Amino acid sequence: MAETAQAPQVLLPFVAGSIEQSDTRQVRSSQLTTSTQDFPWDVPANGYLKGIFLDVVATGGVGASVFRADGPFNALDSIVFNDTYNTAVLGPISGWDLYVINKYGGYHTNPDAKQWFGYSANTTNGNFAFDLYVPICFRERDLTGSLLNTSSNTPYRLQLRLAASTSIYSTVPTTLPTVTITARTVSTSIPREFGNDNQKSYAQTPPGGEFLRNSWVKEVVNHSAASGFEYSIQRTGQRLRNLVLQQRDTGSPSLRTDAPLGDIVELIYNQTSIYREYRDIMRKNFSRIYPLLSATIDTAGAVDTGVFPINFCNDFGLEVGGEIGYRYLATSAAVPLKIRSAQRAAGNLEILIQDVQTPDSSIITGGK
Repeated sequence: MAETAQAPQVLLPFVAGSIEQSDTRQVRSSQLTTSTQDFPWDVPANGYLKGIFLDVVATGGVGASVFRADGPFNALDSIVFNDTYNTAVLGPISGWDLYVINKYGGYHTNPDAKQWFGYSANTTNGNFAFDLYVPICFRERDLTGSLLNTSSNTPYRLQLRLAASTSIYSTVPTTLPTVTITARTVSTSIPREFGNDNQKSYAQTPPGGEFLRNSWVKEVVNHSAASGFEYSIQRTGQRLRNLVLQQRDTGSPSLRTDAPLGDIVELIYNQTSIYREYRDIMRKNFSRIYPLLSATIDTAGAVDTGVFPINFCNDFGLEVGGEIGYRYLATSAAVPLKIRSAQRAAGNLEILIQDVQTPDSSIITGGK
């Protein structure tokens, strides 16, 4: 009797067999003081970690207040996400930096956290509420960048630092509010075969698996007045997904401002100009593609003073974050990547850098 031929097993993508799940837990509740306060938090184990939503709510404040320019997001003075080897995957960055990453990093259809449900910044009593997302997965359509998170003995750790009251407000309320931080982890299950079709099988890891990491870091460089400014980015050797420039003045606190940045911003790689654009045209371009439709700068749904993103992640759609990976910028630690601009005044240039590290770049670049 002839044996029945077995149909070849089809390996479907990880995302096709995984189920999204979430876990919400309070991190800490504490009244603001004139000092910073540290809140370390171990991330609960649960499948593959996509990201963490932080819900930050301040209540109980009394008395008129004025938020500083980066408020209320600057209530988070420092954010660091460490892997199981205690190495920073994200940070250290501020709450404002994370707001900028959420807004310009290509993670949300509506990218501005000022437009998300529940946002408020109340100047009559100093109370506020906002949500921010700590991104781990950087490509939603195939869950690339998600991290295996199944061990309670070696947890990922989120280190939060609550800012001093004088850093959040220029006019401090009479009674300082109590800030409650709640974290909601978003994960996906590890796929299993299911249903009656035993020929159906799924990849057990997202593209790149445990060998793929993406990181957000910040570099800061001081520049003198009216200088022919040129800075070599230190974080090179991987593929870049995003660069976000934040121009600030030399004050204390250092305020975001357009004034010091030159008329033209240029990226130089291997002594070749790979990006050159007028500052005002940059702003027109990214107000269109993110999308940020308000014409009043620094309001909800508008561009931000001093913030100039350069993205490499919009090759598969009309919005940033719709990507295959064709445009990720390959860099080498041996070849300088420079930012060049004829600065018009002294200031501090902050550079938020997202890179993707993998032993096989074809995994994240569509085979390129």
